[in-house]
Amino acid sequence: MAQSCVSSGWKRWLRTNCFLSPSTALLYQQLARHRSEIEAKIEEIGELSLRAARLLVTKRKPAEPETTESTEPGTTKTTEPPLITAINNAPDAELTAALAALGFDRFMRVMPDQWRPKLEARAGGQIIRRAKARHPNTKLKNLKLEVVGGTELARPR
Repeated sequence: MAQSCVSSGWKRWLRTNCFLSPSTALLYQQLARHRSEIEAKIEEIGELSLRAARLLVTKRKPAEPETTESTEPGTTKTTEPPLITAINNAPDAELTAALAALGFDRFMRVMPDQWRPKLEARAGGQIIRRAKARHPNTKLKNLKLEVVGGTELARPR
């Protein structure tokens, strides 16, 4: 590993020679250590995004199941709703198919309110990135947002 060959200044060496941040380099190292797991998952479902690969190899705490009081005093019984159990155990491809069957409008209707600002920020960032890619010499203040056929587009003024 290159990190062991650099005597000091690993972060500086990394930025200079690889144009990577330390966190990205650590992610790539982690993915390399779990290559066989990732390749097995790709064989199973066909393709795997970087985010999905990261989730696959990241050690996650199991979701805490809900607790309900039992009939005996001083004891609790742990239960998890069957739908949550099914969702937690389903592969990404099945979850994607389920969301597609649910439909966008229903998803937006049942989506938790605290997700909306995150979704809006991501969508806005993508709109701006696409507009800047199409019109690289246009200043951001000169972009005008238009809705065309239900799709929000950014165009130069």
